[in-house]
Amino acid sequence: MKNILLLILLLYFLILFQTGFLNFLKTVPNFVLITILTLAIFQKRENFNLIPLLFGGFFLDIFSGLPFSVATLSLVLVYFLSLFLLRIFLKINFFEVAVIFILSSLLYKFLIPSFNYLFGLISQNLQPWQFNFTYLTLIEIILNLVLGIIVFGLIKKYGLQPTHHPSKRQLQPASR
Repeated sequence: MKNILLLILLLYFLILFQTGFLNFLKTVPNFVLITILTLAIFQKRENFNLIPLLFGGFFLDIFSGLPFSVATLSLVLVYFLSLFLLRIFLKINFFEVAVIFILSSLLYKFLIPSFNYLFGLISQNLQPWQFNFTYLTLIEIILNLVLGIIVFGLIKKYGLQPTHHPSKRQLQPASR
């Protein structure tokens, strides 16, 4: 319980740092996404991540200016994609971590305008669906990737090994 509260507090301060201190930059890394993906890679229990995941999405929703729960739903779907990718990979190394961070960042950047459009349909406040893949989006994905690999390397260096989430297919012995 104490670890969960510390994680929620960390997510809150990361959001404040991202939106309050780095707002003069044109693009910033998504610190909540990096934290949630790092938790998915290193945690042994998936249910432990759900509480920080929901609070991280809640904090993103508060500071984003988008309809409420757009960021939370996007973050939840990205988290489950990362768990799916972790089950596919045979072992977790820097290449697999890079794939997870790139695909997750792309999916997150795609889901935000998609959910925003869907909520506009529901509320009859229809605005056109827009996904602008500009150089700023590419810079944000690269920043997420670089920071994610740095965090992965630091955590791995200090003794915590990534948790391998094998699929059932990988657990079954080969039949002959």
